[in-house]
Amino acid sequence: MSRATPEPPSARQKTLDEVLRVVRGNRRGKPLQHLLFVGPRGAGKTTMLHAIAASIDAERTLHRDWIPLVLPEEAYCGIADLADLWTRLDEWLADRLGETATAAPDETAAQAAFLARLEAHGRRAVILLEGLGELFDALSDASAEHRLRALLMDDDRVMLVASADRYVAAVASVDRPFFDFFRVFPLRNLERSEVFAALRGRAAARGETAVARAVEREPERIDVLRVLTGGEAWLIPAVHEVLRERPGGDPLGDLEHVLGTASPRFGDRLRALSVEQRRVFDRVARHLEPVTVGELAGVLRRPSNQVSTYLGRLVDAGVVEEASGGSGARKRYQVADRAFGLWYLARSSPAGRRRLARLVAIAATLFEVPKRRRNAGLAAADAEPAQREAADATRSLLAAAGRDAGALARSAEELAARDATGESAELCAVARAMADPAREDGLAPELRALAREARSRWLGP
Repeated sequence: MSRATPEPPSARQKTLDEVLRVVRGNRRGKPLQHLLFVGPRGAGKTTMLHAIAASIDAERTLHRDWIPLVLPEEAYCGIADLADLWTRLDEWLADRLGETATAAPDETAAQAAFLARLEAHGRRAVILLEGLGELFDALSDASAEHRLRALLMDDDRVMLVASADRYVAAVASVDRPFFDFFRVFPLRNLERSEVFAALRGRAAARGETAVARAVEREPERIDVLRVLTGGEAWLIPAVHEVLRERPGGDPLGDLEHVLGTASPRFGDRLRALSVEQRRVFDRVARHLEPVTVGELAGVLRRPSNQVSTYLGRLVDAGVVEEASGGSGARKRYQVADRAFGLWYLARSSPAGRRRLARLVAIAATLFEVPKRRRNAGLAAADAEPAQREAADATRSLLAAAGRDAGALARSAEELAARDATGESAELCAVARAMADPAREDGLAPELRALAREARSRWLGP
């Protein structure tokens, strides 16, 4: 069988390189290190598992020793015990090797058949499992976890690389066999440098020069989408498509296109909630800023303990999360996936879409890098005195963006007074909006967060 062609450079190339280093280090005759990726939906867990498989197949020395088997969550349908699991694994292994698997009567025989097939080819298996929690839920025998762990500890022919949306009980509970068993890789949102590197890599791998030019010439378009959606891994192909299909596109249209690519997944996530859970989620999402149980109870006309119960279920489902800065009765909650929250905001009501449009317009203003640099007169050695004064005032405003509202408001007025060209009027308006805690749309905190993200881009290298 021909070896697979590796995926284009990963947005998480450093993580992929570290995983391959671990695979190379898992030598025969020694206990193996097993890995677990933890991250929310859209964080790139599935992409990572497939990238690992493709990289093993593409590297001659690894391919000679290891056979990667990627099992999607759907493969767990029909699995109720380890006999089913080993039978399913043997089916996938036989298919990779061009052979035919036969049914085994019990767990011992199924496990032996899988290991014997590996041994016959002088190979070992990297089992790449999506949804580790779903697998453990499927195993009806409580002792099955102990037997599986014992094999993985003692047999150097099987390495397990799994993924999970969160730290599932089987891994997080001290009384479970797999507690502290895996080396864990948390998959957090991508850094700005990772987003741009991945887009450049995709464009180069596909020979799309127009997309490559857009990455270099229109970084503000990418920054707006990255910051508003949270920078999850699924953003990479979506933004790539925007840059290819919408040359010179407008910010709101760009965002709607990106969110549209995730619409089926977001819709399924919403439909999976009960009616009352949806009501609570609706209020959390439309509030935009983190909200307390008491605030939700008031608008939902439900007792606080009932609202708290529903919030707990939404947190367990990974739909809502606790926001930082609160404790006890003042705990605050927000949508866990920022892109999901914006998608819902745009569809929940006409007012929600108008609110999203205002936020996008403000973000676009903040990330208009060339215009901000011109306004600040950053690189002009022969700048006019008025330009230099505007530059100084702009720097003061940027510094104030992360401080109190009063300093921000004063800086905005100073910039407006010292900018003789009037080109900074739009930025001043945004700054005044950020400084106003009584804004009717409640966006002031969100704007200040955007300003902190944008500050380094305004000032340049």
